[in-house]
Amino acid sequence: GLRDDPAWMAKRFWHALSPSEVDQALKLLEEARLVRREDGNPPAPVYGVAETPSTVHSSAVRNFHREMLRLAGEGLDALPVEDRSVTSLTVKMSKKKYAEVCEKLGQWQDEILSLLREDDLETHGGEVYSLVFSATPLTRTKKT
Repeated sequence: GLRDDPAWMAKRFWHALSPSEVDQALKLLEEARLVRREDGNPPAPVYGVAETPSTVHSSAVRNFHREMLRLAGEGLDALPVEDRSVTSLTVKMSKKKYAEVCEKLGQWQDEILSLLREDDLETHGGEVYSLVFSATPLTRTKKT
């Protein structure tokens, strides 16, 4: 199970992290009231899921998304195919369909969260995953 030991935690990540980076991250999560550490128990999330809605425009959220996308990119080479899932579509769509796609992505995210609430982690264990949903234009609207 999880331990309140930054050195042990650092070894659990596939990408390089030092124990001091883990300790600093835990302190930041505590300050943000996302994690609590009490009485020598392992860190526990205050909320079951850390969710960043697309309507939040802070630089901290943008930096978080940038880092998760960077790690996903590194995972393409660092992780075996059976340990990761990356799919994509490159399509042309109108602004109207873009809005519908964004709504569907939000619904899909809710469905996945609902599915994960039923997960029996006590019996089956588990790992921490980052699920990143993105709809990003590759072209710009013509300026006349």
